[in-house]
Order: sequence, then structure tokens, then C-alpha cells
Amino acid sequence: MKVLLIQPPRYFSKFGEIGQKQLSMNTGIAYIASYIRHRGIDVSIYDASVGEFKTSDLQKVIMEKKPDIIGISASTIQIVDANYIADLSKSIDNNIVAVIGGAHASALPEGTLKEFKAFDYLVEGEGEETFYKLISYLSGNGELDDRGLYYRENGDIKSGKSRPLIEHLDDIPFPAYDLFLLDNYKPQYSHDRGVALPVFTTRGCSYDCSFCSGPMGRRVRFRTVKNIIEELKMDIERYHPSQILIGDDTFTIRKSFVIEVCEAIIKEGINKEVEFICETRTDVVDREILMYMKNAGVRSVTFGIESGDDEILKKNSKGITRKDSLNAVNLAREVGLEVDANFILGLSYEDKHTIKKTIDFACSLPLDYASFFTLVPYPGTEVAKMAEHNEGGLRLLSKDWSKYGKQTGGILELENISYKRLKLYQLYAYIRFYSTPKHFLNAMKRITPITILVFLWHIFKHQIFGGLKSHSAD
Repeated sequence: MKVLLIQPPRYFSKFGEIGQKQLSMNTGIAYIASYIRHRGIDVSIYDASVGEFKTSDLQKVIMEKKPDIIGISASTIQIVDANYIADLSKSIDNNIVAVIGGAHASALPEGTLKEFKAFDYLVEGEGEETFYKLISYLSGNGELDDRGLYYRENGDIKSGKSRPLIEHLDDIPFPAYDLFLLDNYKPQYSHDRGVALPVFTTRGCSYDCSFCSGPMGRRVRFRTVKNIIEELKMDIERYHPSQILIGDDTFTIRKSFVIEVCEAIIKEGINKEVEFICETRTDVVDREILMYMKNAGVRSVTFGIESGDDEILKKNSKGITRKDSLNAVNLAREVGLEVDANFILGLSYEDKHTIKKTIDFACSLPLDYASFFTLVPYPGTEVAKMAEHNEGGLRLLSKDWSKYGKQTGGILELENISYKRLKLYQLYAYIRFYSTPKHFLNAMKRITPITILVFLWHIFKHQIFGGLKSHSAD
């Protein structure tokens, strides 16, 4: 049984995700590949999100690999392309079984199979064990284990119970990064030509932000420090990365754990071999933990600040305050870390005053980088439910999944702020923040001139030609 795992192209795939020069490999696919390969399955990976997607390239890969099963992992913005890939695969060989997984499929399992007919099976949630059990069944080895699985039967969509989360993360083999073309994945915040690899120390997020679906569950599960260090040492020896992205939603969720990881990295000398970047919240850091991170080789930390208005943060269940963010950013800068931050414009209950307050706050902080996203009602989030019912001042404009992008989307506006006006606020935020020489030079490390032109054209297109029809006042 041959399996081909595919990462679909991103929307505007010719330019990559707008606002970011480098792409990171899909760790979910890498883990699934290692899990099934460890059990004797012939598996390969094709990442169509890197560079410009060409149908002819995918056709060539499918004809060369001759897979019995294709497994596709897709976010919401990729789900239409994922269906195209499944259709294309079946046009080459109608016997190919198409399996879809990823964030969108997990949030809307039944709806995804109803909407996209090319998918035969859908894997919900963590995919390692569910996908392997499906492969075993399709290979003729035993009964169908339908936990975590949705499938078609006599025109109906069937499913089993949800599969329990994997408790012992150390039992999962290290990600199969050797199946990727590693030269495609470059470090962030740098012109370094080395390789960047993601590493996860946990799975899950215990917070309940209104705009996040929590695809890995609301309970945090930890790997052992020994297992993490073994992976880091193997990655350095085998792949020679210059940068490692700690991909946890909230790396500093447990202070004692982070300190133990940092101490082990320093003891093994890993901090002399590679630099790290990570993401976390502003209410779970202090000077001590940031110093440990700095000494362990962390170069940059990204904070999810989202808004500069405490009431908006509260109404969107973020659980932090302006004071938390100001304190965290200042502490990180004081210990010598680069600081990046994410902001969301157009959150529920926003108005022009709170949006301007967020932009002012972002520009007042001693940040090195900032990203300004517009709110996206991803399936499975509280925001999506609110938008469906026009709650919180939100108005849904479209359910075209290919427009569910944080930078270049166009499916949500506020009752008192049109989508076109939101895009102008976003443009203003970027121009204002990156108009200083320091910030402009920093931006050039992350994005290419062509990306900037595409983003500006997107704004111009919607302002001059109208873009999506908007009903609210500017």
C-alpha cells in the first residue's frame, strides 16, 4: 500500500502567505508520515504550498509515485484547492482513495464531505492513529475502526466516536522531515540561507479565545524533556538547521517545564548550534523565564496581543490586558530578545475608535516586528457562530473558503465599518508601523518586494473596483 501525503497550495500561492517570506513545513503531515512509516507503510510527501503551484508538477508526482491513498491536510483557505487535488488524483487513477484532514475538516467534518465530493474519507482531530487504522483496513487487515473517521456509505455520511487524544506524545516517532525538500524552508527574521525546522514541545491550548478553534484540544499535553532534546540533537545532526521554530501555541504555558527545557538545551550545548523562535501569551512570561529563554538560544518571541483595548480583549475572551502586553514586551526587550506581535483588526464589538487605539498601541510598543490581521471567522470558533447570527457587530459577507485569509481575505465586516474600510485601516497600520527606517529594514528580512506589491494591489483592487459588495457605512 503506497501513500502520498499532500500539502495544498496556499491562496495566492505564487507569492506565499502574504506578509511572510518563508514558509514552514506542515508538521502534522511530517508526524503522520513518520507514524505510518514506522509501521511499514510506503509513504512520500509533496508540499504544493512552496513556490508557484503547477498542476503539471502534481500530475507528474502522482504518476511517478502511483499512490493507492492520498492524504491531504488543509486549512480553511486551502480546502477548495484540496478538493481540486483529490479530483485531479482521481482523474489520473480512479482507484486512488482520497482522505482529507486538517483544521477545516476537523471543524466541519460532515459539512466538508457534503460540500466536497472528491474526498472519500475524513480524519478528524489528531490524525496519526486514525489514518493508520484506515490504511490497515483498506489494505484488507481487519474491520474498519471508525473512531475519529467520517466516510460515505450508500450515499450517507457515517462516523464513529471521536478518537481519544494521544496522551503519551513521546510514543510518536520524530517528524519525517527527510521527506521534504528542506532547502525550501528558510529562517524567519533573517537573510540566512540555512534551513528552518519546526519543533513542538506540547499539543493543545487551554485558552478559549473567540477567534481560535483549538484544533489540538483544550488540554495541554507535554512531551518529556528527554524526548525533546533527543529530537533536537537528531535534527541538528541530520538536517543542520540554523533556526528552529518552537511551534507550540503557548510555549511558556508552564514555567517549570520551560525552564527545564532551557536548562537541558544549555547543558547539551544545543544553544551554540542553533537559534530558536517561539510564540506565547503576554500574561505567562516574567523576567526569569525570558532570561532562561535568551540563554538557551531563543532569538525572537512573538506575542499574540490582538487588541489595544481592554474591553475588546475581554469580550473576545483573550484573557490578557494592555498592561500585560506592555510589561511582557518591555521585559523581553530588556533581556535582549527580538519581539514580534500579532494584532487583529475588526474583532467583535469593535468600532473605529478601538481599532485606532490598537494601531496606536502597536506603534507605541518597543516592537521589532508587527503583523496586522483582519478577523477571520474560522469554522468551529465562537466568532464564526457570532457572524452567522450577526452578533457582536459582525456581518458575514461570503462563505467562499478561498477568501478566509488573515491578510488578503474578504468575508467579514462590522456593522459600522465596511470591509473596504477595514482594509484601509490594515494598510494604514502597516504603513505607520513600518515607516521608521528600523522597522522598514526589519520588514525586508521577512517579506519580498513582490509580496508588498501584491498586498497593495489587493487593497487597491477592493477600493477602486469595489471588491465584495458591502452594505455597512464607512
